[in-house]
Amino acid sequence: MLIFNDTEEKAVEKAIAALADMIPLEAIQPPHSPALVFPGLEIRLHQRRVLKDGADIYLTRLEYGALCYLAASQALSA
Repeated sequence: MLIFNDTEEKAVEKAIAALADMIPLEAIQPPHSPALVFPGLEIRLHQRRVLKDGADIYLTRLEYGALCYLAASQALSA
């Protein structure tokens, strides 16, 4: 897992934005379900909340986005 402080997160977001201008990216449609559920993990998309064994987990925007992307990909392949 990568953990960024606020300055690093802003730098990564700036780099991604710069790359997005040069590389055509497809918009990813969110899953139709309001939540992605795995054993011990629940991602409530409409609330932007992540719960591990029922407890809220704090994630940065970048971490949350990466988790949702990976979880949605896993849900689609299941």
